[in-house]
Amino acid sequence: MAAPAGSLGGLVFGAAASAPCMPDASPWFAVHSPVLGGAGALVYEAWLARGDGPTAHATHGSVRIGWSDSWAFAGMQIDASDPARPLRDATAFAYRALFDALDASGFSHPPRFWNYLPAIDGHEAGLERYRQFNIGRHQAFLAARRVPDAAPPAACALGHCGQALTVAGLAARTAPLALENPRQVSAYRYPQQYGPRRPAFSRACLLPSAATAVLLISGTASIVGHETRHAGDLAAQIDESIVNVDALIGVANARLQRRGFEPARMT
Repeated sequence: MAAPAGSLGGLVFGAAASAPCMPDASPWFAVHSPVLGGAGALVYEAWLARGDGPTAHATHGSVRIGWSDSWAFAGMQIDASDPARPLRDATAFAYRALFDALDASGFSHPPRFWNYLPAIDGHEAGLERYRQFNIGRHQAFLAARRVPDAAPPAACALGHCGQALTVAGLAARTAPLALENPRQVSAYRYPQQYGPRRPAFSRACLLPSAATAVLLISGTASIVGHETRHAGDLAAQIDESIVNVDALIGVANARLQRRGFEPARMT
């Protein structure tokens, strides 16, 4: 399958996924994650310019970036199987490189990051790898002079069966409005039981504009307060996650109405 025309970049998911045949600078990344629906199935997640001026692509060090007039999509992959490079170090390097690339491109305000970690629930140096990832992300925020516990970008971190750490982000020229879910403790204020460094993400980010409003929601799981609910019950977890998404849409609508926008609806 070819990448959609006019795409800034994107992700391809599948057990044997490979990125589309594109110029080297195009930020397309393969995530080796089985897709429900059959062996060999692939899912493409593309970010399109949608009439927002022409698209262009370039590299900035190890980062590949695509952009239009208002949006940029950038990312990079690092082999996370090398024992000489701990996951926290690989994460810190990836985030710092992305921050540098976005600042250099003029799109210095990322409202959303996607993170795909191999063996996310495994252990490294006596600590869960997701917690190692949080340490590296926190280090990169501080090194880039970005505050990890004050309105950070929305983000998710998911495991996959490949070997590469994949970090990708969507960015804008103007700062988004970070939103929190009243049903949940902010991730960057979690208790210390969740690791030496708290997760640096907001529950959602809102970008209002004259034409439309874009709401980018984080990995909103079946969590109330800071605790997972309905362990072992997939249907109940999905229902709880939908309630959390609906709560975030309500928060976003309240912010939009205060700014004179029409409210959005959940579809």
